[in-house]
Amino acid sequence: MACLRAAALCTRWQLVQFEFDPLVTTESAASVICADYFLHDSATLGRRVGIGAIGYLATRPALRGKGGHGSHLLSAFETILHKRAVETGEPLHAVVLESEDRAARFWSKMGFRTAPGSRYIQPPLSYNPQTGEPASRAASETL
Repeated sequence: MACLRAAALCTRWQLVQFEFDPLVTTESAASVICADYFLHDSATLGRRVGIGAIGYLATRPALRGKGGHGSHLLSAFETILHKRAVETGEPLHAVVLESEDRAARFWSKMGFRTAPGSRYIQPPLSYNPQTGEPASRAASETL
């Protein structure tokens, strides 16, 4: 997506560095969202359903909790999801995301709940440039 920047450094076909910051392209953005809608053939439900997937919702630290920037973006995305579900004729079944513990209060306030029985581990995103080994540990996140 044009609004996001991700940079990767590879040597000998090994990822040695990865950086991602969705707020670097402009100083005027208060918040950004990276999300998608897709159709899924659900064996459990026995039908095709729409799924909203949020990859990233970020608000500048100085603006968090001040003005509802993230809340407004989420609301706009959910409006788009409902329109898309009507267009495809498939019911919107869920909106999913992974969340750091520090954002749990925001997501709870927005009506999101932890998926029962889920366990999600975010793999390391930084690597030692000499060895290619992870520079950090995998982090437990909430799905």
